[in-house]
Amino acid sequence: MFQHQKKDIIGGYLARPKAEGKYPSVIVIAGNVISEEYIPNTCAALAVAGGILAAVGTAAPSKHASQKLTTLTFQLKWVTQAQFAGYYAADAKGYYKKAGLDVKIRVGGPDIIYAAIKAETWFRVYPTIRYDIEGKLSPGVTAKDVFLFLANTHGDHAGHNIEFGGPGMGGLRLDARRTIAAMCTELNAEFAIFEADDVVIEHVRKRNPAPFTPTDPDADAGYAARRTLDLSQIEILVAKPDTLLNNAVPVREVAGTAIDQGFIGSCANGNLDDLEIAARVLTGRRVAPGVRLLVTPGSQEVYRQALKAGYIEIFMEAGAVVTNPTCGACSGGHMGLLGANETCITASTRNNKGRMGDPSARIYMGSPATVAASAVAGVITDPGEFLHDSLAKVAS
Repeated sequence: MFQHQKKDIIGGYLARPKAEGKYPSVIVIAGNVISEEYIPNTCAALAVAGGILAAVGTAAPSKHASQKLTTLTFQLKWVTQAQFAGYYAADAKGYYKKAGLDVKIRVGGPDIIYAAIKAETWFRVYPTIRYDIEGKLSPGVTAKDVFLFLANTHGDHAGHNIEFGGPGMGGLRLDARRTIAAMCTELNAEFAIFEADDVVIEHVRKRNPAPFTPTDPDADAGYAARRTLDLSQIEILVAKPDTLLNNAVPVREVAGTAIDQGFIGSCANGNLDDLEIAARVLTGRRVAPGVRLLVTPGSQEVYRQALKAGYIEIFMEAGAVVTNPTCGACSGGHMGLLGANETCITASTRNNKGRMGDPSARIYMGSPATVAASAVAGVITDPGEFLHDSLAKVAS
């Protein structure tokens, strides 16, 4: 018997589609119950690892009406792939939403349960899309712009892996590759990899004394598609609000858009290189009145490196708020939530509606340089002039 607060969404696979005019009332995740007490005595299940193993039970109203709790007793049960497909279809058609259920279908706890019970996990080997990288990035253009170019030009990569290689890869530092690989999740790719060149091999050797053998693609490897990615043809881009796929424009097309907040951080853009280019923009400048600029290093190691390099002091002198390493504003959990009708430009992972706070807020996405420059100007701005000035100061 388990109890949990109503609609305390933890994330997992919802089970059972609409049946006999009734909607499911609970989700069970590793013993946690998320309930909808207004639809009692219906069945719910947790599909695990592709819809094979499920926890099935019956919900009943709690005696503690003031607490609005529902209890559930459940047992493990096998379900079919067809049943699981029905669960997804029901969600896609909005059955759960219409029933007033606040439901999310995710991966997480189910995979842990499966691994614990079966002592194994499984992955489908999807076809791969290969990008042969050529050329070099123009000044001011960053890895974030590379991602925005891919998202805008090639869109959805669902059901595919992504592989990067080619002669131009050597011009991308490791932090740039981290950003691109992390952001490929937003292309719906299964995973993204870069070939193991000297940069990667040296990085691994510094951290792993054990012998290892790099793995390269076979000479006759087959690809679902093979595309050329010419870095020299990419310009500074900004994704417009609500989606990243097929939604980026050159920064000049949205320049002048007033902002309330800028954010630099997350797993995708909290790297040392990201903080370095933002510091170049902010050196000797101040964040515009009425604008908030939040900077969140991606890890404690990055935070310490940024302290030693003097970047943290530059941010604080500019009027930015530097937080501890965390998801922070990116996930909309804390430290930088957007208010109603506010506008933000972010260098993080996602810009979907409601991602960083109020659903009415507009979230643009750009590089750390673009975010820093926009925070200084108070409007979305091309960082090129700011970076040119910083290089001129160094040269003098």
